[in-house]
Amino acid sequence: MECLLSHLFVSRHLERIADYATNIAEDVIYLLEGEIVRHRPTLPER
Repeated sequence: MECLLSHLFVSRHLERIADYATNIAEDVIYLLEGEIVRHRPTLPER
């Protein structure tokens, strides 16, 4: 049971790290290009 709980916490922390990395990348794009990509659709428009 402890092993499963540890895996749950690790996966939760990895998800938070990915969220932080995404936010940093969006801020860098804004600083370099002046473009806000946070609200851009992920799929190309047809």
